[in-house]
Amino acid sequence: MRITSIDIQEKQFHISLRGYNPEEVDTFLDAIAGELETLHKKNNDLERRLNEVELKRETGGEPTGGEPSEIKI
Repeated sequence: MRITSIDIQEKQFHISLRGYNPEEVDTFLDAIAGELETLHKKNNDLERRLNEVELKRETGGEPTGGEPSEIKI
């Protein structure tokens, strides 16, 4: 199951006696959600770029020369 930043932001926890500070939990979850969103975007971009390179290689769009294509990250 892929967890999204929205899943993290919308997660609710039960409050019990002597439980965690809800504001601290919310702040931490917001930070995690932001980082996860950034990672998902970066991963999607890398997958798209990899697909483009593979397509170019398959269609002869770039000379292969035995060397792998370089992808700058």
